[in-house]
Amino acid sequence: MLHSFTRHDQTRSARCNPARRAAVPTRTRAAHTKFVTLRRHAAVVLALLFTAGCKLISPFDQNTYTAATALKERASVLILSATEPAAAHVADIASLQRTLASELAYEQGKGKPNALSIKQWELCAQTLNAFMADWEQQKQPHKAEYLKDKAEQVGLMVDEIIRLESGKPR
Repeated sequence: MLHSFTRHDQTRSARCNPARRAAVPTRTRAAHTKFVTLRRHAAVVLALLFTAGCKLISPFDQNTYTAATALKERASVLILSATEPAAAHVADIASLQRTLASELAYEQGKGKPNALSIKQWELCAQTLNAFMADWEQQKQPHKAEYLKDKAEQVGLMVDEIIRLESGKPR
C-alpha cells in the first residue's frame, strides 16, 4: 500500500534518515534572511503609516491670530507712552499683563503640537513683563529713542507669532 507523506512527515523522516535529507526541500539561509528582511520592511512601513497621521504643529487658530495683531498695537502704544511715569498707566499695564497671561495659557492649553507657538508667546511675555517692571521701577522716564527701539523689538516678536500662526495648516 502506498502511503502519501505530508511535508511534516517528509521533514521528520529526513531528520531521522540522513540519506533522505538531500531529497527534502528545506529553507535555505538566504531565503530565511529574505523573509526576515521583508518582515522588517513591513514593520517599518506600518510604523510610518501610523505616524503619518500625527500632527507636527497645531492648525491655524483665528483667535490667536486676532489676539496677536491686537497685542502688537496695544504693546507698541503702551511702550511709546513710557516717556511718562508708569503710575499714569497702571491700568493699561495691568490689562496688558492679563492679556499676555491669558494668551499664553490659551496656547499652552492646545497641547504639545503647539510647542513652537508657546515658546514664542513665552519670549514675548518675558520681554514685555521685564520692560513693564523696569518702567514701574524707573524714577526717570525712558528716552524716546530707547522706547522706539523697544517697540520695534516687541513688534518683531509679535510679527513672528503672527507669521507662524498664518503659516499653519487650515
